[in-house]
Amino acid sequence: MVTVNHIDDGIFTINGIFTAVECEDLIKRGEDLGYEAAGVRTSHGPKMMTNVRNNDRVEFKDKAFADDVWLRVEPFIPPVLDGVPASRAVVSLAPLEAVSRKSWDGDPTWFKRMLGSDDLTLLKTLGVLERPLNGALFHGHVEGKSGLRPTTDLWLTLHHVVDAEKSEVEAFTDPVALRLLHFESYSGEDFVRKWTSILGAGPKPNFRPAREPTAIALQTLIAKGLSAEAAEPYLMRIFERTCPRAGWRMILSPKLG
Repeated sequence: MVTVNHIDDGIFTINGIFTAVECEDLIKRGEDLGYEAAGVRTSHGPKMMTNVRNNDRVEFKDKAFADDVWLRVEPFIPPVLDGVPASRAVVSLAPLEAVSRKSWDGDPTWFKRMLGSDDLTLLKTLGVLERPLNGALFHGHVEGKSGLRPTTDLWLTLHHVVDAEKSEVEAFTDPVALRLLHFESYSGEDFVRKWTSILGAGPKPNFRPAREPTAIALQTLIAKGLSAEAAEPYLMRIFERTCPRAGWRMILSPKLG
């Protein structure tokens, strides 16, 4: 029996899409094909990035299976996707990033949206941002995420969809309906958790220039060998000094408003 578990506005899981026998068959299929360390598809081709993905996986292309899965889940898909033209295979979701605070009483309820050049220039002039760019406003990426209809001739990368020639496929966008919540370093605790995990994941990851000084500072601090209790105030200070200031309300969106 198929049931829907509603977690929050627009967030839900669907239980019972497959029977127990179908689940066993899928597990056996994967084990017969053999699991391998999972890479990450990037615009420069597949790469091993254990700080991003560190699981094993198996892949198989089966259009009939994909079509069958889509028929089972389609009745539960939110009507917001009804506005996507049938001719468009790809959609892009713009990010709404959770506002960073030292702590939240529960889940974050304020989110930053992407701004135009005039608003960014205003925030730069007011001293809120060092540069009039959304990349300076957001802790994380500003590319959002993409989705695509079930197919065997398109591929998802970290943020985009590409074809067999690795050319990016133009996505359908809707700045109001197609958005996602991005919980990027939304609290001091989450900031410390994420950065210590990234810096301890193995080979030194690549960071965009704006993040490099923070990465060096955190890596140096962690290398001091301090206990978690001794390191916490320094980590929190780095968080407070590198967190984009949120003392303004004109760009914030409560929930998805």
